[in-house]
Amino acid sequence: INSIKAFDLVCCTCALGLVFQSHRILATQHFLAVHVVVNTPLAMGGWAATRRVFRRPAFWVEALISLMHLPPNVTFTVGTESYVAGKNNFVLYRAENIFSVLSMLKIYQSWPLLREAVFMDLPK
Repeated sequence: INSIKAFDLVCCTCALGLVFQSHRILATQHFLAVHVVVNTPLAMGGWAATRRVFRRPAFWVEALISLMHLPPNVTFTVGTESYVAGKNNFVLYRAENIFSVLSMLKIYQSWPLLREAVFMDLPK
């Protein structure tokens, strides 16, 4: 299990790098669009796009979702008690189960790829 968690850590770190790169490309495209449309000087200094990425809340939300994982050698349990049909039920959830459900949020990051694949065949 710890080797799978370590692999997940590597994948989360790579995903964060890809999320940063995609937001940086969007910032660069914005700078180019402003330059072309408004004819202003091109603000493409070394760190202009990077600073713009770090100021965007959307980047931080995606980064938080990308980095959501359970580190190796960490586990815990969460128990809940419910009263159903006259019986007490105690349900115990392991950390791995909780984080696997939360990791399903990462699927939304593949939406742009799916969107491009579906709309690529449509006439323009």
